[in-house]
Amino acid sequence: MGRFGDRAVEALIDQLLALGSRRERLRAKLFGGACVLDAFRDRQNHLGSQNVQIAREILATAEIPIVSADVEGQRGRKLIFHTDDGSAWIKSL
Repeated sequence: MGRFGDRAVEALIDQLLALGSRRERLRAKLFGGACVLDAFRDRQNHLGSQNVQIAREILATAEIPIVSADVEGQRGRKLIFHTDDGSAWIKSL
């Protein structure tokens, strides 16, 4: 699995398809991309924002709809994602 957002999202999609998932049944939820460092908050296009945009572009190209998102902002998140039913619990840090 890739370390950076662009590679990781593409690798995840490829792995899901290789394991037998049907593309038309895939749905995405996006989390993260916060700018947690004061020094970078004045920048319009900080790294977290770039990662969110890249993920959105990859998913759009793959024709995978985004069903929910909790992205950007100034605080990190704690995320618990249940792979069995797709539910997610998010707490701002």
